[in-house]
Amino acid sequence: MCVNLYAGITPFGITKPHLVAGTSKMEGAFLNQKGKQAKNITIAEYEHVLQSTLLKEGKRLFGSQGITSWVLQQDNDPSHKKGSERALKQWNEGCNGWRVTFLPNWPPNSPDLSPIENVWAYVQRKVNHKGCENFEIFKESVLQTLQSLPKGMITNLYNSMASRLAECVEKNGERTHY
Repeated sequence: MCVNLYAGITPFGITKPHLVAGTSKMEGAFLNQKGKQAKNITIAEYEHVLQSTLLKEGKRLFGSQGITSWVLQQDNDPSHKKGSERALKQWNEGCNGWRVTFLPNWPPNSPDLSPIENVWAYVQRKVNHKGCENFEIFKESVLQTLQSLPKGMITNLYNSMASRLAECVEKNGERTHY
């Protein structure tokens, strides 16, 4: 069983999740470069995730605090990087007064510096502990666990960023204890 999804965290909460290619029992709506149904995220699908969910949710979360400009930090997977360029350009041109900037050159797969990786690990531990009987229960458990994170978890993750960065610099980019 596999649930692939995207979500974002901000100091003000978590976005709604967005299921993507690679999720069990889900037909992908996007084609890969060979013209076949994609089994992994494509540039077009990531662009869709940004436009239909993450940017709108960012606007909701940041806007609730009166913030109209923020930085999108992602793991720099090639499909993320290419998909975000066009999506952010369209977003910034179409949303008067709102501005989202892409944080370039963020290391891919860097759990030390990407607090959302801690969220995914937490969700995985909680869902694995439940021992779901079938895919639908598993999928619902993932979504419920994500939406019911402990209140202080995201705050603690954001508060840890200064020490995460300092430790990463101190260790010359090698693995930290995070």
